[in-house]
Amino acid sequence: MNRVCLTALCAALILTLSLAPATQSAAAEPLAVVSLSAQNGAVGEIGDLSALADAPDMPAWLAAMFKLYAEGQGAYGLDNSRPWGVVFQVDSTVSGYCFVPITDAEGLAQTLGDFIESIDHVDGNIYSVVGKQPNQQIYVTVVGQWLFASDSRWSLTGLPADPTKLLCGLNKQFDVAFRANVSAIPESVRPEVNEKLNGLLGMLVSQVGSERTMAALSSVMDSIDSITMGWRAHK
Repeated sequence: MNRVCLTALCAALILTLSLAPATQSAAAEPLAVVSLSAQNGAVGEIGDLSALADAPDMPAWLAAMFKLYAEGQGAYGLDNSRPWGVVFQVDSTVSGYCFVPITDAEGLAQTLGDFIESIDHVDGNIYSVVGKQPNQQIYVTVVGQWLFASDSRWSLTGLPADPTKLLCGLNKQFDVAFRANVSAIPESVRPEVNEKLNGLLGMLVSQVGSERTMAALSSVMDSIDSITMGWRAHK
């Protein structure tokens, strides 16, 4: 991924996370998803994604996922034949979690042992994982052959048995993709979010498009239901 793509993806993630703090869970509809293709199928320079881990305001759980995806190829306990993803959901608040395909949860914990300070049971099947660097606490749980992680334990309830269905096939089309369901954005903040999304997509279009394209984009922002940004390296 080039610098423009990384900047756009980072901006989209931070915008989504800024809508509201994650404080509770409920049966929530997806607000946005990030799709990462299976590690053994990605043809792009996925190592570039590790740069997102150091982006300002990137939460620990999301930074850890990007780092592991970019640098953990071949790590024992990971399944590199299935996609990874991030799901943002909204009810009265916005929360998020990521999902990682695994073959052996305990084996993966041992593989990452040099980076983990402690793993403590919280409740049910939820654990608190504290890294050796400052501000690196996340919550994790396992459902089937998937590891879910978030900065809020309340986001790790009611998780899907097959989270790949939430990606709607994006992982088969792109190496990396971001889709926002504009219609799911709370009415109270929709004008502000639409304005920011307009600016974000305008930045992208300005790299490859024309003023006419940007004008057309601006005119339809208020009426579209979803926005998809995807990148795939040329084979």
